[in-house]
Amino acid sequence: MKDYHLYNKNGLAFYVFRKSQGEWQLAFGVLADDIKEACIDALILRFDTDVPELFYHHEKRQVVEFRAKKYSLWHIYLNNAYVGSIQYYTFTKSSITTLKTMAY
Repeated sequence: MKDYHLYNKNGLAFYVFRKSQGEWQLAFGVLADDIKEACIDALILRFDTDVPELFYHHEKRQVVEFRAKKYSLWHIYLNNAYVGSIQYYTFTKSSITTLKTMAY
């Protein structure tokens, strides 16, 4: 677990964010909710390398990740939950996408 320190512009106040079990959280300091969420968005976009997309749906952050596996296979995760996979066949140059049915 790695801590990320954010300092206020005056250099005195600081905040500690950390990613624990795939979830970002404010570990030390007090921030307004909108500022805290904006900081977490920035940390996700900067330090989560497998995140190609970040969006909001019904005022909830949705993080889409593609994790590479063996043999031209990628798993797709939405908020750390597996939702499907994509497999590319190099011989036939075709792909197969498998997605779980999700209800919102």
